[in-house]
Amino acid sequence: MHVSEHSKRIPLVFVPGVKGSSLQDAEGRKVWITPRQAFGQNPRHCQALDLPLHWYEVNNDPEDPDGHLRYRQMTDGIQPRKPISKVAKFHIYGHWLKVARKIDRPYYEFAYDWRRDLNEASHNLIKFLEPIVAQHGPVQIVCHSMGGLVVFAALNDPKTVKMFHNVIFAGTPFSQEIGFLFDMHVGVPNGFNNQILDPKVLFTCASGSVFYPFHDNPKVFIRKDQVQHERRRPEPDEDHTTFLSDEEIRHHKQFLEDHPDLTVFDIDFYDPNDWREFKIGIFSMEYQNMNFKLPPGARQEDLEAVINSHMQHAMYQGVHFRNRIKFNPKVEYPPMAMLHNTTHETFARVLRDGPKSVRGFDFETLPKTTGDIRVSAASTTLPRGVPFDVYETENEHAYLLDDPIVWKIMDRMNDFNGDPEWFHRTKITFVRKQVDGKPIVTRHHEHVIRVL
Repeated sequence: MHVSEHSKRIPLVFVPGVKGSSLQDAEGRKVWITPRQAFGQNPRHCQALDLPLHWYEVNNDPEDPDGHLRYRQMTDGIQPRKPISKVAKFHIYGHWLKVARKIDRPYYEFAYDWRRDLNEASHNLIKFLEPIVAQHGPVQIVCHSMGGLVVFAALNDPKTVKMFHNVIFAGTPFSQEIGFLFDMHVGVPNGFNNQILDPKVLFTCASGSVFYPFHDNPKVFIRKDQVQHERRRPEPDEDHTTFLSDEEIRHHKQFLEDHPDLTVFDIDFYDPNDWREFKIGIFSMEYQNMNFKLPPGARQEDLEAVINSHMQHAMYQGVHFRNRIKFNPKVEYPPMAMLHNTTHETFARVLRDGPKSVRGFDFETLPKTTGDIRVSAASTTLPRGVPFDVYETENEHAYLLDDPIVWKIMDRMNDFNGDPEWFHRTKITFVRKQVDGKPIVTRHHEHVIRVL
């Protein structure tokens, strides 16, 4: 892989997405993910991945002056290990890591516990970067999926933004998606394993709370003739507003115009009572019989109170994190690029009580949108007001970084040299061509107005 002389001087950091970091227990044994787990077995020595339903409050922490970690979930002793290269014969980040680890420049990998509060992951990322920046200067970061949210929260602060030379976001869901809601409600296998991350385990993971839709970003709809009564809610405050991109606003408006028989289903995903009323996730199951990790001294008869407390704390931290994923006028943003896919049909909406409902929620019937199968293209747009370049790929979500165009984008972003006025320059668009039957990447210049 050719690396420009300029890029060789800039340290590179990779941040993986959800499930993309391996995890180990206190004895150093891998608990996520082994070949045996992927093929449906759960070895006895492997610690269960559900987190304790135990939170505590911390105020006036000098390590957390902005209060991002006000509420903290008790640890279960599991620690992140490193980004996952492959499981058995299945590559995860294998192709990307193989190249990145051989390039002639300072290179680092940030692993994090993707189950836990993303405020915590972002805090740890800043601590991880401090010695790297002290030794080499500001970093270039390539991040995938949820890892991009961790990165954006870390850089979206005038106190820390100078640590970042530039960033490439690949398939990052900057606005809330239904993918995690599907996992929480229906469940999704990991390889051939249906249990290791079942809805009960995911319910305990605070990271999921950043993906639930706010009122200005509706994802659940119902047929008008099925609405029994309308609930009157107060208008959401600024803390519960996504500040959608213009593209997403157009998509929402066009969808309702194209489907006059539908209306938004009134549900507040940040209200534990609505989870119970509409039987979302574990509340559509016999959760009272599930074996949760309760706080010290709590008994099974305390389960309802413990669950409510867990949801309130996880949702508080989730809303707090979401409010860090917004345009900050005090930040001079570094050069940033967004890589996404617009070629695959992607689930984007849910129909309440539809013909293919799973316990009240139908994830299949409504029209799909364009994306990378997991994340819609529109939701990968950075927050309104933030400058960024857009690049496209045909790779699916899990393999976005396998596209060789990524390395071209990295060199281009490095060429801006961290200039906060970078978005006024001419953009280079990479064009795919065929030479002797083999794809190559060339480039041409064009003047563009970036998303501002």
